[in-house]
Amino acid sequence: FINMDKILISAIQIDVKNGDVERNISTALDFIEKAAHKKSKIIVLPEMWATGFSNKNIRELSEQYFKKILDLLSYIARRENLIIVGGSIPEIVNGKLFNTCFTINSNGAIIGSYRKIHLFSKNEEDKDFASGEKVSPILTNFGKTGAIICYDIRFPELARKLSKSVDMIHSNSNEITSVYIETFEEKFTELFRSPEFAS
Repeated sequence: FINMDKILISAIQIDVKNGDVERNISTALDFIEKAAHKKSKIIVLPEMWATGFSNKNIRELSEQYFKKILDLLSYIARRENLIIVGGSIPEIVNGKLFNTCFTINSNGAIIGSYRKIHLFSKNEEDKDFASGEKVSPILTNFGKTGAIICYDIRFPELARKLSKSVDMIHSNSNEITSVYIETFEEKFTELFRSPEFAS
């Protein structure tokens, strides 16, 4: 394995426009290209970066864009010779919708995936998505990695379990924009004032 001290990892966060997939993809690609130009070897995208949590038509967006997004990330990873931790995108499996992070190597191959286990009920994520069941190490040429997604980080036993079998953990999150906060204003106000959030 390559010395991890010399690996540049770029974490990309964008202002995701809910449901505007083409715009989100274009924005993310700009940042990926900038990171690649700076010789990043691993790029981590945010949660639901391409679609946002577009609750009304999230299944339709997944059906329309799922393959296109993965094909594009594979192409970029191969062209730029880097690993992409694909944030997460909506994935439909046997009729169930999952919030899934795919890891793609520098050959453009999908080498691992993780389906979010802990869904954020305050924005009704659990009504649209099914929970994943496990975390698994992913072997890369920089060592073993593992992914968790956003709200998962509130459950340290998940990362603790994963840390026993990996060299590094990627935790990608959704950016909470002003529009997102306004949409769920009452629910976020309740959450932020709760003892659980303060802890």
